[in-house]
Amino acid sequence: MTTSGRRVTVTARKADIPLTFVNQTADTVTVHVQLASEKLLFPDGSNVAMTLPPGTTTQRFAVEARASGTFRMTV
Repeated sequence: MTTSGRRVTVTARKADIPLTFVNQTADTVTVHVQLASEKLLFPDGSNVAMTLPPGTTTQRFAVEARASGTFRMTV
């Protein structure tokens, strides 16, 4: 799995951040996603197991910001 460094801009205290995953295999795979940020909280948990069918899957992750602004988030 690869990620590209991006900043997340949150304009409200609570938001959903969409992340897109690409499974380039011919098989369904299970991945474990770990989210981390110094200034964002993850009310549904920061560790999520996902089943990805072949192709592209977009999943929304709930976040709560400690303040509005632009933040670094690690996936």
